[in-house]
Amino acid sequence: MPKLTDTMCKAEKFTHYLPNTLKYKILLPPVLKNSVSTKKDLRSNKPVCVKEIAVLMACLKKEEFKNNTCVKEYLKFNECVEESTEELAKMREAQRKGLQIEGSNKFPAIQVNKTLRRFPQKPAVFELTKRQNPEHKKK
Repeated sequence: MPKLTDTMCKAEKFTHYLPNTLKYKILLPPVLKNSVSTKKDLRSNKPVCVKEIAVLMACLKKEEFKNNTCVKEYLKFNECVEESTEELAKMREAQRKGLQIEGSNKFPAIQVNKTLRRFPQKPAVFELTKRQNPEHKKK
């Protein structure tokens, strides 16, 4: 069998199959900003008082949705809601002061911004040029 690989590689008709050296375009430089957003710091996505509302709904279903019979469950649910709103208010106050929230591993955005102001990033300058393969020459 003849060996065709050397001949095929030398043929110039396959030179246009070379891949482009520039695969993607950099729209923004890969550098961190000198600040973080403070908008989404404290949004409570956790459901609160789930057990209490489940007990209340079970009681209402059992009593065929008569309000007079489940007073005890209503009071427990209302207490839980009041406690959670007080806790959320304390957390928001701690956030405004820049204190770390208890039970959280994240730094508040105010502290992060202060640290980033102390150590700012240098502005990045990028020049994008398309490199050509020196072996690939068009005639």
